[in-house]
Amino acid sequence: MNISIPSLSASERVLLGKCPLFSGFPEPDLDFALRFFGAERVTLSQGESLLNEGDPISFFGLVLSGKIRVSMTAITGEELLMAGVLPGGTFGESLCYLRTGSAGISVRADLDSVILRMSTDRLQNSLLSPETAVLPAQNREKSAPSGGISADHADPTARNAEDLNAARLSRLLTDRFLRMLAHRALSMNRRIQTLTRTTLRRKLIAFFSECRDEFGSDAFTVPMDREGLASYLGTNRSALSRELSAMKKDGLIDFRRNEFRLCR
Repeated sequence: MNISIPSLSASERVLLGKCPLFSGFPEPDLDFALRFFGAERVTLSQGESLLNEGDPISFFGLVLSGKIRVSMTAITGEELLMAGVLPGGTFGESLCYLRTGSAGISVRADLDSVILRMSTDRLQNSLLSPETAVLPAQNREKSAPSGGISADHADPTARNAEDLNAARLSRLLTDRFLRMLAHRALSMNRRIQTLTRTTLRRKLIAFFSECRDEFGSDAFTVPMDREGLASYLGTNRSALSRELSAMKKDGLIDFRRNEFRLCR
């Protein structure tokens, strides 16, 4: 595992611009947002763990490249897949925000991956004491570079405008993060509804309907292999493969590997 201060490529900035947390931000605001969340760039090799069950969790992650697997272990010792996270997706927001002492999940790289590891400390401080969260002018360097103007002697109007913008961005980021938590809760509710279906076919239909709504298309890529999807739906790979083939034969779906299309 390699950890560094994030230096984002142009393509990574475009990817962040599609994430609900950072969408629509010009570069200066995006840089502020990354500092607000204390972002660190983490590089993982395939199979490498980022978090083990029982570890305290103090971060959430956003995938820049690769694929991240979030899972937990059942009392039988079987691994239960919670999510497969692709570039632009996030994980761990709720646990990080709750400052859970023990994660209860494991997080590892299914492929060579790069993520942004971020903290909610400043966000939570902003809810308790807003003035501590905005990276105000007095927190910047007091002494300027040689030949420059110190923060103490800078134009107070400019300093005030900068602090007002920081306060605005802090409020916006807090609102967006809380919306992410709400969407995550809705997603978990949809999964519960899927798993309570009485047959595997009904579970698959509910799952594919959710994918269609999420991607806005009848054609989509499921971020899991067959083993992962079987675990996600609470079945085994053989039963899943049989049912998928039967649904294809019945004209309900078409698929190739993990690319699916709903036919009706």
